[in-house]
Amino acid sequence: MTEMGEFNGYWRITWMEAWETEYIDMEEPGYFLIGDDHGHFVFGTVRGDLDARKPSGNRLEFSWAGQCEFDEMNGRGWLELEQNGVAEGRIFIHFGDESDIRLEKA
Repeated sequence: MTEMGEFNGYWRITWMEAWETEYIDMEEPGYFLIGDDHGHFVFGTVRGDLDARKPSGNRLEFSWAGQCEFDEMNGRGWLELEQNGVAEGRIFIHFGDESDIRLEKA
């Protein structure tokens, strides 16, 4: 198990390149919840469980498996800690969309 340190906790999705806020918060406010080696996220109709790794410094890499409505999907992504409780990165849907993402620690 890898300690996630500053990544642990609830992160609100504040911006995504590919989707508007209206979609991100469609069913509930979009978020990531990160633990020491796992977590989950929700945005729009997409939900996923994270398998997280912190290879070095301020970067977190993850793979994920979940669903969008009734379709199973999976992907990968990464986040980097910025200043003032902000993380930025990119999320990928396997054989699908991808988006830059910004999170703020709540």
